[in-house]
Amino acid sequence: MSMENGRFVEDTQAEILAVLMANAKAVFGEDMSDDEVANIRQFYRPVAMLLADLQLDIGEVLSSAQLRYATGRALDLLVALIGVNRKSAIKAFGETTFSRDSVADVDYTVPKGTVVQTDSNDPIRFETKESSTLTAGTSAVSGVPIEALEAGTNSNIGSNSLRVMTNPPAGIEETTNPAATDGGENEESDEDLRSRARSELSDGMRGTARAVRNQLRKTEGVRSVSLFINDGEDVDAEGRPPQHTEYVVEGGVDQDVGQTIFDTKSSGDGTVGGVSGTGVEVQAEIGNGQTHPVNFTRSTLIQIYIDLEIETTDEFLGVDQIRDSIIRYLGGIITSGDEDDGELRVGDDAVYSKILSAIMNVNGVADASSLLIGKTDSPTGSSNISITETEVATGDATDGSISITVV
Repeated sequence: MSMENGRFVEDTQAEILAVLMANAKAVFGEDMSDDEVANIRQFYRPVAMLLADLQLDIGEVLSSAQLRYATGRALDLLVALIGVNRKSAIKAFGETTFSRDSVADVDYTVPKGTVVQTDSNDPIRFETKESSTLTAGTSAVSGVPIEALEAGTNSNIGSNSLRVMTNPPAGIEETTNPAATDGGENEESDEDLRSRARSELSDGMRGTARAVRNQLRKTEGVRSVSLFINDGEDVDAEGRPPQHTEYVVEGGVDQDVGQTIFDTKSSGDGTVGGVSGTGVEVQAEIGNGQTHPVNFTRSTLIQIYIDLEIETTDEFLGVDQIRDSIIRYLGGIITSGDEDDGELRVGDDAVYSKILSAIMNVNGVADASSLLIGKTDSPTGSSNISITETEVATGDATDGSISITVV
């Protein structure tokens, strides 16, 4: 047995047996008969097997104590010692539409928990997260939220993939998802978990800008973080005081963000807010009833305005489907009034072709004959919208800023 690059290297059963036989010859002499050698070898063979197994166990124990080599559950236990936990798999989500061929004479209810799935030998299944009603006088109910039954990226599927109902509700004949489902993520791999753990260790856990950034990113609801540091002795060109840092944070609860900054930053580092966006001040808890003010900045929201003309087919279920698809790219308020994180983060440009793709992915849209985008009402642009490092693009499907005309 030996150590290579800090890792225990076990001897094989054959190597151990050879060492034992060499030792026997040294003790009993080289002139042993063939029968004596055979008998000693037969005696030592199970001993060599036992020692080989013990070396394997020793190797696993030593590897489980090293970040570089630990795997699976052993790695989970090791990184938990420095406050890092493996990211769990996440279920995909989306919306589906339930419909029937003819207009309903009465209301039909689609219960919460109704299962829809792909038409395949190994179907991917989703369930509705709330009940909905196909009302009398209509033939469809759209925008019904669904969530995958199993977590992972396999449930991120394309539009119009969920066409099978395992137990169709009364009065409902068809189902489909007009837009792709997304948000599904696999469990964090061993290598990615090691990388995050190394980053934590390199930060010294507390007192550095990188440590604060990493801790903020782990705060619930936080989507992105930018730092602007003035470590000089004078006010900087943008107005930040000396020895102060401005944290520009997207997402998360104000109190949680402020408390994370206070708990992680060095005690001598000041915080400033409002230089690069909207300033926020919270009172972080110190203990014993004491508090301390912490300042940070919320990204400046840049609302995107859209004027759109489309041509549709008989499968088109309404302009709200398009508005929601656009918001799932930009982020903002969908037609139900709920918020969607979208794909864009602080500093990400609003890309014209991706907005167009979000439109064309909606079931029943045959063509987008005109698409104009901009930062103000009555937009005229047909190229990407630039967003600075302290801004974040957003949209609103409820206030008329996304104008859609069916031609």
